[in-house]
Amino acid sequence: MDDIPERVIQNLRRFNRKERYYLIGAALGNPKFKLGGSFRRELQECLHLPVPVPENAFVAMDYHLDWVYASLFLADKGMDVDGVVGKPFVLPRCKEITATQQDIDLLMAYCEDNQCHLLFLEAKGPSGFINEQLNSKAKRLKGIFGENGSKWEGVTSHLALISPRKPKRLKPIGWPKWMLKGENPAWVPLDWPEVLVSVSRSNKHGNPLAAGDHWTVLQA
Repeated sequence: MDDIPERVIQNLRRFNRKERYYLIGAALGNPKFKLGGSFRRELQECLHLPVPVPENAFVAMDYHLDWVYASLFLADKGMDVDGVVGKPFVLPRCKEITATQQDIDLLMAYCEDNQCHLLFLEAKGPSGFINEQLNSKAKRLKGIFGENGSKWEGVTSHLALISPRKPKRLKPIGWPKWMLKGENPAWVPLDWPEVLVSVSRSNKHGNPLAAGDHWTVLQA
């Protein structure tokens, strides 16, 4: 078990193939997505972690859940990604590999006390979270990690939501225990500009209309 936490992170790194990740990292002069101190402390507080998330934690955005499962499965079997390229594996009974682009907005992973901690962060702007979408993702994560998040030896999983306003209408039906703090998921506040606008097709009076022959600027 001693090498499982590090092997999980090594596998996660090898699957991280989103162009946006490398573009943003290069543009901001932060190619490894090094986490800021206040953000790390906020995560510690909302998730009740014993220590802050390390600043050198592995961080990835829009990370596919297929890649998460594959990283865990291979590490559990003592395998590295590079050693199994082209090798077929039998699809699990619960079909955790879906061949879809279902992802997590921000993934963090680090080793602490011989455990690989995986932090899943789902983000939303002022429009708020949609129960149907979150419940679908919770079902998928439950299939990967189990009810208590202890399906994989040497791995501990966490989840938090991040948005400008604390969600008030969530109905976490069927969510596994590890995704909740009490009756609801953990929440982190997200800084958001007070005034933003959007563009919409409209009619000649400026009323939004998908098939309209005008366009207008709307208050977001």
